[in-house]
Amino acid sequence: SRPVHPGDDGAVRLDSETEAIEIELDTSLAPAPAAARYSLGLAFAEPMPAASAGAPVALDYRDSRGSWHRAETAWIAGADAPSGALLPTLPAEAGPVRIVRLRLDVGLPRRLLPNRIALNAIPIVQAETLPGLKIGEGQDWPDLELGFDLGGGTLPGKEDGFKPLDIRSLSPRGEKSRWTAVADFRASGPDDRHFVLDEERRSIVFGNGINGRFPERGEEISHEPLDVTRGAEGNVAAAVDWTLGSAPAADAGPFGRNLSAIAGGKDAWSRDDLLAELRRRARRRKAMVTDAELLAAAFALKGYGISRAEVLARFHPALPGQEVPGARTLLLRPGPGVAASDAWLDAIDRALAPGRILGERLTVVAVRAVPVAVEARLLVGAGSDRQRIGDEARQRLGSRLAVTGPDDGREIEPWPSGRPVTIAELETLLAGIDGVVAVTDLRLGRAGTAPAVVSLPLARTEVAVVDDRISISFAVER
Repeated sequence: SRPVHPGDDGAVRLDSETEAIEIELDTSLAPAPAAARYSLGLAFAEPMPAASAGAPVALDYRDSRGSWHRAETAWIAGADAPSGALLPTLPAEAGPVRIVRLRLDVGLPRRLLPNRIALNAIPIVQAETLPGLKIGEGQDWPDLELGFDLGGGTLPGKEDGFKPLDIRSLSPRGEKSRWTAVADFRASGPDDRHFVLDEERRSIVFGNGINGRFPERGEEISHEPLDVTRGAEGNVAAAVDWTLGSAPAADAGPFGRNLSAIAGGKDAWSRDDLLAELRRRARRRKAMVTDAELLAAAFALKGYGISRAEVLARFHPALPGQEVPGARTLLLRPGPGVAASDAWLDAIDRALAPGRILGERLTVVAVRAVPVAVEARLLVGAGSDRQRIGDEARQRLGSRLAVTGPDDGREIEPWPSGRPVTIAELETLLAGIDGVVAVTDLRLGRAGTAPAVVSLPLARTEVAVVDDRISISFAVER
């Protein structure tokens, strides 16, 4: 990790390899009672993985004695932006806390990099409740459409805690009914009390009597109390005093003041906005036609920890022994510390989906590591440093028989996927060590088998990795 100094607006710039950042606070955070919490607002450069749950980062803090601890946290996700707030709990024994550390890789399919950080900032959705109102009466008409007034606001998203549009009816005989919102009437039966919401027109449409029931003549239609938001009008200036609507009269004074202007509120998209955005995205869409374009798209996915990738044309993992027309497999190698989990592969597959070619069978898989034991006997010159030679032999084998490349700057490529592990190639690798006269014996073995003087075949998606059974012995040249 490294210290980060946010700008006045909380902006930070991180490179794609950043795993943790430390934040030094101007003032100390005192351990808070259960009723009070601190928050650390985070905005990210890219959307969060669709399957992620919980906080995308972990928070450590340094107590007054200089020791680091992992904080218990809660996470509040932003409504529709890649943002949220981390709420840590600092125990009393921690003492004043001035430095915290954010760990950015906590098990999600990819590492998320924040581009803004702010203390005591939380995501909010501005909303107000409108009273229940009668919006019309049934006329025994199919496809009845009734408009309603949202008081200049729009319906918020489907976040928990908001009162949705709840349509009720009262028949001339005094029978009360509830109507259910559906996307369309294709699955609605003649007796189903369904309606379709047209939010832009501020109206609801009922069925035609075959696909969805329509209200009878004189049936009163109303909505229950519902919440609306005013979108961009919810962005208010700084230094506004706030009160709690649920506070007792004796405590009805200001609850707090927002130190910064509230930002991020936006109006709902209109049909014209959506059509314009669709046209823009269609012009910008880059189909992954060639193998080079597919590889470029994979390496452009920042934060996923892809170390290496290759395209296997006309190959499908389910049919490894035959060519499959129209199929391509993207074979990935995860970087150090990245688990090649199903969630990781699914997230990459979803991220690449917009560039797929229509009708193509594209599969995303990770290489499968095959542990290999090595026994080698080296002929060395008299007076050679056998400790150094043995260490370099193990280092070379570990760098060559690996999923990812070495981190020490040595230019030894990791083992190619699908290539058999041969005696001759490893002999050449070890013979290049200074002080080695010859490799007099070299044996290989898979897990559970004794090493022998044989080459080891690999499947197309397999790669050889050295296991802990490396045996290096020496003979001295006379």
